[in-house]
Amino acid sequence: MSDAPKKRPWLQFHLSTAVVLMFVAAGLLWLNMRDRHSLFLETVWATQYGWPFVAAEKPRYQYVIPGSPTIITGPAANRIHVSIVGVVADCIVALVVLFVVGVLCERLIRRKERRP
Repeated sequence: MSDAPKKRPWLQFHLSTAVVLMFVAAGLLWLNMRDRHSLFLETVWATQYGWPFVAAEKPRYQYVIPGSPTIITGPAANRIHVSIVGVVADCIVALVVLFVVGVLCERLIRRKERRP
């Protein structure tokens, strides 16, 4: 009998890889859930969500009364515009990032296991 280690099945991975993937997934969720503000015009700005593409956008229209510090927010402030293309693209990017990180972790671990 040989003392060679058994070949691990393709879909089975190490616990340390799962932990790394968990932290990477948490980072991707944080990137997608944090809000970014972008100014379109002087009175129109939007809060955008998603990384690297904009998946959702909440526009706000603000009117400043001249000579007064009062700011009136327009009626579209409570609507959120969701981009299906942005959501799908963000999901594809996240899955690719998780796949690449998982493959790299497994290659590093299996390379160390092969060394005598």
